Amino acid sequence: MKGDLVSLKFKKPIIAGAAAVTAALLIFGGTAAFATEAPTEDIVSSGIIDAPSEQGTNPASGDATTEQPVAQESAPIATKPPAVAAEPVEPATTVAPTPSETVTTDDTQSTPSEEQTVVVEAEAVVQEALTTAPVTDEKCVTLNKKTTSHTFSEITGQLSITVSGKVGTLVCNPGFVVITPFAYLKANSLWPQEAIGQDNPTRIYVDKVGSYSATPPFIKDCRQYDVGISFESWEKATPPKVLYGPGNPYEADMLHQHSTGPTTYHASSTYGCAGKPEVPGPKVTTSEWTVFKFVCGDTVAKSWQTVTTTYFTVVFVDGKFKLVEDTAKSTVVTNEKTRALTPEEIESCKPAVPEPTVVNGEWEAGKPDCVNEKVTVTRTVSKTTTTPVLVSGSTWTKQVETTVATETREESLSDAQLEACNPVVVPVDNHPASPPAAHVTHPQPSNLASTGADIAATLWGMFALFFAAAVAFIIDRLRRRKVVADQ
Repeated sequence: MKGDLVSLKFKKPIIAGAAAVTAALLIFGGTAAFATEAPTEDIVSSGIIDAPSEQGTNPASGDATTEQPVAQESAPIATKPPAVAAEPVEPATTVAPTPSETVTTDDTQSTPSEEQTVVVEAEAVVQEALTTAPVTDEKCVTLNKKTTSHTFSEITGQLSITVSGKVGTLVCNPGFVVITPFAYLKANSLWPQEAIGQDNPTRIYVDKVGSYSATPPFIKDCRQYDVGISFESWEKATPPKVLYGPGNPYEADMLHQHSTGPTTYHASSTYGCAGKPEVPGPKVTTSEWTVFKFVCGDTVAKSWQTVTTTYFTVVFVDGKFKLVEDTAKSTVVTNEKTRALTPEEIESCKPAVPEPTVVNGEWEAGKPDCVNEKVTVTRTVSKTTTTPVLVSGSTWTKQVETTVATETREESLSDAQLEACNPVVVPVDNHPASPPAAHVTHPQPSNLASTGADIAATLWGMFALFFAAAVAFIIDRLRRRKVVADQ
């Protein structure tokens, strides 16, 4: 048993060297057979085996941390694997024990020796080289640190991505890139953080050779920018709404793990950060009852009281959390009480009414009384009256009424009426003329003087008759006028 151990001790350096040489041959052979870019670069610089990453600062604690090798987190490469990767290295797998195995001598247990560890690490290197070698298909380009580079602004969060290769060539493993700004939720503390703008996220879909650029919402202070990537979906590249610490509640797959460039997260100082204010409970405000009011036509007087319930919410405005009213939830309720109207309030609504209007008709004379020398005259008198009438409550109406009356009075006859009552009487000769005697013509001598005297007598008689009638008429008129004057 001791001899075997000695033999194994001398064989282990040889096996380790063979494994390393085999790995190198496999890598360079696979690269020469299938790779299209930089076949002469060494393993570390080409991205086949990542060199240990530089020490960075964990934004959560400030401790120095080491980034994980890219090969362990990169997306599967949709290309043909090298032919030499089909067979594992036989000496390493058959001779070297794993770290968990032990070799016992003289009934004592020993730990794995340095040579055993070298062999195991060589195996791991070979296996990693076989599975992560960046083989490029002629039809597409694979996103990795060899083909992809980026720039990132820690101040604005602006991101630019460049995929090298023939312009327009498709990407074998398209990347879903999401830039997310986070705001600090507690005063002067980095954690927890809340994602800002997830309702309208900043996204870049990298599916072809070329350049891409995007800038998230700008937050000056108290914030952290993260650039996540997924080779499956937007959902897996989008972080949760709230982060409570590194890896809590998820482990981010950051862009800089698959692209050459600066670290794609940056946290600003927590000094002076107010954090996100607590949302208080609703505020209830009750007003005083108003003075009782009414309008004419109402049946009661009313008074009101308002109860305002104000809800609050926190919004992110101008790079800061701000407590504002949640108008969608706030409510205003109006309470009401009533009472009967007072007589004074009812009377104040009584409408004004116009004065009564009177319309007199024309006088109309009746039949003259010639005996009494009087006449009766009549006319109509129309009177319109408007009266306010209470209907109900404080509602009034106007009632309009028109009456018609007849007025009568007696007047003396006018001159015309008096003349109508006393027409002029022409004297009539009541003595009929005797029938003329038979005319006997006797021849007589001519007597012109006698004939002229007869005519003159007749004329004087007629004149006297008319004169007497005129005098009688004048006397009668004078008498009548005297009677009227006396009345």
